[in-house]
Amino acid sequence: MTPEIPKHARLLIIEDTPRDQLSVLDAIRKSDIRCDLVIAVSIKEAQARLSHEEYELIVCEYQLHDGMVFDLLDTSKNIPIIVITRLTHEATALNTIKAGIHEYLIKDIYGQYLIALPIIIQSVLRRKQLEIQQHTQATITLQNAQAIAMMEERQRLARDLHDSVTQTLFAIAMTTQAIMKQWKQDPHGVGESLEELQDLSQGALAEIRTLLLELRPSALLEADLGDLVRQLCTTLKGRSRLRVNFSSQGKANITPEAQVAFFRIAQESLNNIIKHSRAKKADVYLSRQTGRVELLIQDDGIGFNPQNVPPSHLGLKIMQERASDANITLSITSTPKTGTQVLAVWAQKEV
Repeated sequence: MTPEIPKHARLLIIEDTPRDQLSVLDAIRKSDIRCDLVIAVSIKEAQARLSHEEYELIVCEYQLHDGMVFDLLDTSKNIPIIVITRLTHEATALNTIKAGIHEYLIKDIYGQYLIALPIIIQSVLRRKQLEIQQHTQATITLQNAQAIAMMEERQRLARDLHDSVTQTLFAIAMTTQAIMKQWKQDPHGVGESLEELQDLSQGALAEIRTLLLELRPSALLEADLGDLVRQLCTTLKGRSRLRVNFSSQGKANITPEAQVAFFRIAQESLNNIIKHSRAKKADVYLSRQTGRVELLIQDDGIGFNPQNVPPSHLGLKIMQERASDANITLSITSTPKTGTQVLAVWAQKEV
């Protein structure tokens, strides 16, 4: 479907020769184009109008007494420009088009250009209208995609809340009931159960904090990386009863991309330990010094062969992509029955 020309299109005609002004105006008015025509007799006047008036198209003489059409490019706000001129040099026409002018029309001595001008104006206006429609459609498509992504993210968070926090809170309730019964029979033997209850509670609290970070991603950049990784470790310990050792050394400023990438790599690695490793223990080390950060996560689980990971398991691939985008070197070492080691290293680029 051919786009319609705007009903109230405004055209700026820039011409300093009275005879040519009348010829151009007459040619447009005799055509099927219905628009408002405004005359400017100099580049300076045109620039003044463009600074506070809206136009759909500019028709301009190549060279006027106070400047050239190229002087309008900075103030034309991406408005299409048609040049009309008596200059017939092919190189001039090519250079004009390369500079960003939409059309180049030569003023012939027979006035044939006045017949072509309305047709070119209609063509340029339709092209512009089509670009506007395509941009609007692209914007709508992007907004729809963002809305779908937001909905999917909310659904994922709801699943996470149900699958992890809800289960942990249920375990806390059951453990509390067991402790109450045990207290009546053997008050001195509830110490281990209380420690378990404490781990569960801390794990649930850390899980909720992590979910809150998902709801407000900017918080990932505001928090200390060591605190973020420690929180993930606490979550892992509370959810799996796994022995998790975390240690952190030093401080360092890193890029926002690296901060988020380290968090996501740690999150995915620790989730993989719960899902696949059957490990009894996990060690997490974070080392930070000026210009360099290292994150090491290792477990004593069953391990795996990195070469035989099914294509449907995208976690490792996504980790590699995150690392690459943030200038992080990521290595994953594992063999069956020997556990897994994930090492992520960020080094500041030398200027």
